[in-house]
Amino acid sequence: MRFPQIEARHQIPRDSDRLLVIFSDIEMGAGGVTDDFPRTDFLAELILSYNSERYARCSVDLVFNGDTFDFLKTPVDGAYPSHITPAIAVAKLDAVAAAHADFFEALRDFVAFEWP
Repeated sequence: MRFPQIEARHQIPRDSDRLLVIFSDIEMGAGGVTDDFPRTDFLAELILSYNSERYARCSVDLVFNGDTFDFLKTPVDGAYPSHITPAIAVAKLDAVAAAHADFFEALRDFVAFEWP
C-alpha cells in the first residue's frame, strides 16, 4: 500500500548536513489484539521516504527512543511467561519480526541505501 501523504513536510535548513528523526513508543508486538502497532506498512514507508532525493544532501539518522518492541505483550506458545530465558527472548523477537516484517525490511533497505 502506498501513502502519498507520507512524505515528511518539514523544512531542512540550507546549511544543515544532518537530519535526526526520532521515533518513540512504537510498541510493536506479535500481531493480534494485544499488538499496539497495527500499521507497520505506514512506518516502513515513512522510513524509506528518507531515502528520497529530498534528503540527498544530508545524513539522516533514525533514533528509536525506547519501547520500540513490546515483549511483555508478546506471548510464547500462547503463554506469557514471567521468567524469560534466552530461548524465550529469541522466540518473542522472532514473533515480533514475523508480525512486522515490513518494518525490518524497511530498516534493512534504509541502512543499505547509498546515493549514486
